[in-house]
Amino acid sequence: MASKMTTLAVLASGGGTSFQAILDACLRGEVPARVGVVFSNNPQAGVLDRARKAGVPTVVKSHKECSSPEELDKVILEGLAPYEPDWICLAGGTF
Repeated sequence: MASKMTTLAVLASGGGTSFQAILDACLRGEVPARVGVVFSNNPQAGVLDRARKAGVPTVVKSHKECSSPEELDKVILEGLAPYEPDWICLAGGTF
């Protein structure tokens, strides 16, 4: 039986250069995983364009709508849940 490939969720809010490095390493097989979703708290983030061009789903939720760090954690986890990530990577930005 083949094992399930590890799925990464990437949190980023900037231009996406760290995301791109993670994605490229996955595609080259240097990281035995796939990027399953990108979550950003910035709807204008360049990382969203990079993700969309690579066919990676995106989720955008503003941290400004959260009243506490705990609420932000909940919003992030709820946004990522449908993608069932094994790992969550913070690729720059502020969360």
